Amino acid sequence: MSYTRTYTGSVYYSGTARATYSYPASQSGGTGSVSVPYSGSVPVSVTLHVDTNPFDRSVESCSNSVRMLNGAVVSMNAAQVAAIHKSANDVSDHLITGFFNMINSELSQNIASLYAKFKAVFELITTQSSILEKTQITMQDDYARISDRYFQIFNNLDEELEKRVIALDKNVFELSKRVQSEQLHSETSKKVTQFLIGVNEDEIIQQQPIIANAKSKVTEAMNRMTENVVQESTYSRMINSIVSDVSCSEGVEKFIPVIYTESDNLFSETVDYNCYSNSISNKDSSKINDSVKNYFVTNVNSNMESAEFEKQRIEEAFTLIAEKEFQGLTDEKSLRVYETLKKLKEN
Repeated sequence: MSYTRTYTGSVYYSGTARATYSYPASQSGGTGSVSVPYSGSVPVSVTLHVDTNPFDRSVESCSNSVRMLNGAVVSMNAAQVAAIHKSANDVSDHLITGFFNMINSELSQNIASLYAKFKAVFELITTQSSILEKTQITMQDDYARISDRYFQIFNNLDEELEKRVIALDKNVFELSKRVQSEQLHSETSKKVTQFLIGVNEDEIIQQQPIIANAKSKVTEAMNRMTENVVQESTYSRMINSIVSDVSCSEGVEKFIPVIYTESDNLFSETVDYNCYSNSISNKDSSKINDSVKNYFVTNVNSNMESAEFEKQRIEEAFTLIAEKEFQGLTDEKSLRVYETLKKLKEN
């Protein structure tokens, strides 16, 4: 705002004034000069009026500008915060969507892979279950047939043994029947019956472990016979798969498997030669044994070379069969079986 100020004081002054003069001629006129010193003070009063209206107007204009600038800054800050918030939300949405899509894709792939494995395992289990059911039905039929057969055999044996025991002690059994029919009556019969019943109960108690042991042995024997029947059935199927009924009108050369062994005799310094074959008669067996022994005895060196050749062919055949059997099998059990077979062959 405008204001007025008044300042009062005194101003000191001093100096020398030089003045010239002239005088009229009395005798003769002339001029001259003289220096006159002077000094003193003069009172001074100064009134200052400061007009601040233009400044106030400029300050007010600047204040308005600052307020407008502050509003603009606040608006810009709010807009910037809103933009940053929107950008952060967009980035967060993109990240969440991308992460969800990635996890969803991985889970879908894992689910598809596990479903394929589960389907394969389920089909394998279903196949094995059906095979086991058929095997169980076959074994139950075999067990029932064998049980019926041996049950009849045991009943026949019991009847024959009973007849033979009665035949051995026929007089004793007849005497027992006559005594039971003629002598055992009233009180004596009751006492004898009570005595016999007590003795029989004690004998039954003593015989129970023996009967249980016999039942266990019979069950074990039946299980063994069941296993034997299953093995015979398997062996028959294998034999039928390699044996065929072929008629021929002339002689045909065929090969049969033989086992030839050479061993040192423990009781003498000789070498024992043995040959095993599945021949039909003793004559054929003797002929085959002599031929094989003569061949191996007279062809030792060639046998070694042929053994290497046969070993190579066996390895090739083993590799071919193993790769064919385990081709396409990727489960851990099949791979472990394949590796174990390879190790056994190498060893």
